[in-house]
Amino acid sequence: MVGDVWNFFFIGITNPAAILTFLFAFTYFGINQISSAADGIAIVIGVFLGTFIWWSILSFGTDVVAKKSAIKKFSKLNRVFGVILVLFGVVVLGKGVLG
Repeated sequence: MVGDVWNFFFIGITNPAAILTFLFAFTYFGINQISSAADGIAIVIGVFLGTFIWWSILSFGTDVVAKKSAIKKFSKLNRVFGVILVLFGVVVLGKGVLG
């Protein structure tokens, strides 16, 4: 379970959509300056808990759907989508490196 918590955290903290969402939320609520260390810690804990809760709900929901689904070949489906994700990553990395 502890490993899962760290996985959730690293997935959330490196997710560009999550980063942009937090930036937009901070801008909307006027969080543009941290006045004390306690405020900074509160923001980090809030981001961590929000990310943890989101990925926990998402993982739990996926698990429930997978168990109730008639499709039992999720490992093949996971491999197909994994390959697609890797290919997208290679394309984005290639564009970034080559300019």
